[in-house]
Amino acid sequence: MSINPSYVCQIFLKWQLVKIQIRMTAQTTDIHIIAKLSAIAIVLHTAEFFLPSPIFGLKPGIAN
Repeated sequence: MSINPSYVCQIFLKWQLVKIQIRMTAQTTDIHIIAKLSAIAIVLHTAEFFLPSPIFGLKPGIAN
């Protein structure tokens, strides 16, 4: 019984494709987390803009 080299090549290429898809999914998850945190920071910064400052020139820095 011999192993067909083209079959081995197909299996290898499919495995590489699966690894690439897993890596892309992890990167997409990281991008979504960064986007959500950025949106929260923007909302906090906007809300902080409308809060009155207790001392002139001093801001709480909630978004940071």
